[in-house]
Amino acid sequence: MTAANRTGTQTCVLYLIIASLLQACTTMQSVTDHDEYAKNPVRVIADQVKVDDKITLVTRNRATHDFTVIDVTDSAVWGVSCQDCEPIGIEIANIEQLYVENVSAAKSVGAGAGVIAAAILLVALVAGPTFAPGL
Repeated sequence: MTAANRTGTQTCVLYLIIASLLQACTTMQSVTDHDEYAKNPVRVIADQVKVDDKITLVTRNRATHDFTVIDVTDSAVWGVSCQDCEPIGIEIANIEQLYVENVSAAKSVGAGAGVIAAAILLVALVAGPTFAPGL
């Protein structure tokens, strides 16, 4: 294998590692299943939902919305579903189910460590044995 091919392969492996580390293991946590939600939904949402959270919510008429939160007021949760989209507000009284995306750092690190180990092995195999001159 030529030095140029080896460098190209190593660059591809590096990009693979970076892309893998950018991926995170996520789960959706229910806000509406919280014990206090029925008594005080405004407070529970204010405690659990923050600006920049990615959420999924279902309204009482069964409409589903996925968006990134831009504001939480006493009466509504506001968000956008894309960068250039108009903000939409969903009244808290109209929310039947609400889930917040949680990123699990531990799972992400574990997945990333596995990818890194595989990439190191691949680089070692592609590069082949390297010996100092005279050995």
